[in-house]
Amino acid sequence: MLILMSAADTLKVALGDASVSPLPCIVSFRDIDGSTYTPSRAVAVTNGSTPVNLLAGSASYARVVDFVSIFNGNTANETVTLTYDVSGTPYVLTTVTLAQGERLEYQEGAG
Repeated sequence: MLILMSAADTLKVALGDASVSPLPCIVSFRDIDGSTYTPSRAVAVTNGSTPVNLLAGSASYARVVDFVSIFNGNTANETVTLTYDVSGTPYVLTTVTLAQGERLEYQEGAG
């Protein structure tokens, strides 16, 4: 389970180098404040080797990440790094090389 507990927490993605075109990313999550939970989603695209925020934390809610998908529709392999950043300190969750047509997926409860 991935939980963004504060506004200083972010889930980020970066590629190993400049790509032919950006990779689409989708994040499904829920905000929980103790008595209610609100499902939502965020979309982004990669920006070469520059880290991109997929999801930022909130000062008001805990954000539980339910699903992440990053798809490589390019003609070349892409190295993708998914990072959990806490107050500016990055923690690499995984680095994978995606071939054309492959995707990196995370699903809460399954990994």
